[in-house]
Amino acid sequence: MNAPPDLELDPRDAAALETILRARRPGYVPEWLPSAAGPDAAMVPIVARYVRTILRRMNQAPFKN
Repeated sequence: MNAPPDLELDPRDAAALETILRARRPGYVPEWLPSAAGPDAAMVPIVARYVRTILRRMNQAPFKN
């Protein structure tokens, strides 16, 4: 069962999460400068999709009980 949009705990999509990850990167790993292409550039979208999957499950939690 999917949560109605107005009851989502965290409605961010993968693109918004990717933007947030890129903005916060200097605070956590300032020495890492991801290139435009390559394995290092692929990590940000992969992590964003992974976090979105977790958020999607978290949004379903209120309806489990």
